[in-house]
Order: sequence, then structure tokens, then C-alpha cells
Amino acid sequence: MATMSFNPDDFIIEEFLPPEEKKPILEYTAENNIIFVRFKTEDGSYKYNSLVLNNNLNKILLENIPNEWSNDKDKLISFGIYDDGTYLMTKKKLKYDFNTNSTKWISYDCNNLTLNQAKEFFEILKSLLFVEQSIKIYEKDKEIFDIVTSTQAYLDEEYLKKCVERDNLLRSSDFRILEDYPETFEGEKLLWIEWRSKLRDIVKKMEDFNEIVDYVIYLENFKWPIDPLVYYEKFTNQDTQYLSSEDQYVKDSSLSSIDSLNTIKQNVLSSAQNLKSYNQGGIPIPTQVSNVLDKYRLLDEILNMDTINFTIGE
Repeated sequence: MATMSFNPDDFIIEEFLPPEEKKPILEYTAENNIIFVRFKTEDGSYKYNSLVLNNNLNKILLENIPNEWSNDKDKLISFGIYDDGTYLMTKKKLKYDFNTNSTKWISYDCNNLTLNQAKEFFEILKSLLFVEQSIKIYEKDKEIFDIVTSTQAYLDEEYLKKCVERDNLLRSSDFRILEDYPETFEGEKLLWIEWRSKLRDIVKKMEDFNEIVDYVIYLENFKWPIDPLVYYEKFTNQDTQYLSSEDQYVKDSSLSSIDSLNTIKQNVLSSAQNLKSYNQGGIPIPTQVSNVLDKYRLLDEILNMDTINFTIGE
């Protein structure tokens, strides 16, 4: 007998729309680590996103919230708070069945929280959402950065391109420092000497940097100094010192990236800068968020997580 194969293309996944009469602001499913949250769009309307808490955060939450909310024998299943001012907490309790001499879990709706307690739990989940989003942003930046830096061809190619271009610029300007070269303006030859010296110094290797993050930032920010003739056209009165201002350095469009890394490279600089900031100071947790987490002894656990370096910010 032929078996029916599973084809994902046979199924249409539609956007979930909440019921009109009771729209959730946030819903949390403890066993699946899922938070379903409402957010406001630019046009003022509301949409909904789902987010999966990583296992560490979910474990920290369930182990540290008050026992009356969840414990080993009376476990939280889900929690939701709605735009009509109501909340719903579903739990399951371990009960003994004398008929079968066994225990089993019984689900029930728990409505013994005050509205203030429900709002407190809502604030905890909001704070965990901030932490989870920070982790996801960090992981995305790190993934981009790791792809680039683990691709040695990228780093080698960028360095070699700059070496080739530098050498071409030096060779093409050799005649300008000859003794009998006529100057276009007074002091031009000295500027050519300065420019050529700058070219030799500006192209650096990865070994010139203490951290690979700094090397990637250097590569992505790299600009070539304009030569003396371009400078003279731009600053005829020479009222700005040569190579002293940012507008005297330009990107060379002929130095294109490796084709296979074009898309990734668009985000390299941002990711590298973010990672450098993370590595130096960690990701700051706003005081408002840290106060909520600290109240339920979640903060120390999160700060001790190996996943990412968090710090208490403003």
C-alpha cells in the first residue's frame, strides 16, 4: 500500500489573528518557552509576534518566580494578560488517584492572583523579552562576524587588494618626486613625498592589530588619501593642511569585495562595531528592566549566564 508523503507546500500558514472581543497583550506558554506578544506598528495599528525564550532564560524564570505561581507540584502551564484588563493563568496540579493508586496531572484555571500580581508577572515577562532580544541581536552579529573572520580568503583578499592598489599608486607617481619634476604649485613635491609615505603606512596586516574585531573595523572603514593634485583642486588656497581632514580620504570603488560575500559584507562593519562594544562593556540592561528582574532573583542568574555578557546600564 502506498504511503502518503508529507509535502510542506500542500499547507498554507496564515497570519494568526486574535479574537476581536478579547485581544491578548502578551501570552506565555511555559512548557514550550513561547511568548506571544502584541506590538504597535508605525501606522499605530497592532500586530503580533511570537518569540521562543532560550532554555536557560525559561529555566531561570520558572525556578525563581514565587512558589504560589509555579512549583514542582503545581506547575505553570500558561499566562496571558488581555487588553480588557483581565488575565488568565493556567496551571496543572499533581493529584493522587486512589482508584488507580497513581498520580496524574490535572489542568485548571488559576484566578487567585490579584490584578497587581498579574501585572507584575507581565513586567517580568517584558523584561525577559528585552534580554532575549538582546541575545538574538548579539548572536546575529556574531554569526555575521564569525562567517567573515572564519573565511580567511576574505581577509587575505582585502589585504592583497589594498597592497596591489598601493603599489600601483606608488609606481604611477615615481616620476613626481624626481629632482627635475616641475611643480604645479609651490611645495607640491613635498606633498607627494608625504602622500607616498602615507600610502606605505596606511595599508596594514591583521598582525598589526591586537584584536581581529579591530582589523575588520579598519578594513571596512578604510579610505585612501587623496593625492596632492586632487588636494590642490579641492583646496586651491591651501587653507586646510594636507591630509588633515576627513574629506581628504576617499573610498575606492574599484576595490570590490569577493562576490560570494557581498551580502554579508554589507553588515560586517555594524556587526564588528557591535561586537567590540559587547566585548568591552557588555550589553547594558536598563535600570527599569534590572529592577524587575532583581526583585524576583532573576538578575544574578542572567548576569551569570555564559551566553552573553550583560551589564547594568542606565
